[in-house]
Amino acid sequence: MAFSGMRGVLLVAALLGTVLAGCGGGQAGKPTPREQHETRLSKAAGVTTLRIVCVRDLWERTSRVGFLSGDPEIKAKVTPAPGGLVTVELTGPQLVDYLRILWKRGPLYSDPDPLSIRVYNGIAPVIDQIQAGGVPAGTVPEVRIDDPVGGANGSSTPTSAVSPSPSPSHTKSK
Repeated sequence: MAFSGMRGVLLVAALLGTVLAGCGGGQAGKPTPREQHETRLSKAAGVTTLRIVCVRDLWERTSRVGFLSGDPEIKAKVTPAPGGLVTVELTGPQLVDYLRILWKRGPLYSDPDPLSIRVYNGIAPVIDQIQAGGVPAGTVPEVRIDDPVGGANGSSTPTSAVSPSPSPSHTKSK
């Protein structure tokens, strides 16, 4: 059965639209990595404070801004923590900037940075759990990036998680 004229054009356009609509969102409506990143940026913008506990070198190397990058410098509050770690406290806007920097250096970059990928993958699940108005006052989401070698059961497992923490005033600088 042949279709002619405007009716045939409309049918082809409808079929093409259906096929293309299925291509944009990944598998069966699952968001693409880019869409997930955009959602995380939106959630991060609404966070009062997020705390990251890691080694100083990891923070310094992943937060460093390139000379010509156009990215803003991240002036987070960094304080010493037990075990040779530091506690980094980021406001929502700082967190958005930091996530953008990490994303640019991630797996889609021509020369991916494993440090940036590890930090982004540590922060992402914590941000994914955030709901607008869902964090009680005085609670600061915390990401701990301190992977043990061998772990208690012989495997290395990341320790990134949302944990209720006291408000930022708990840390005193010396």
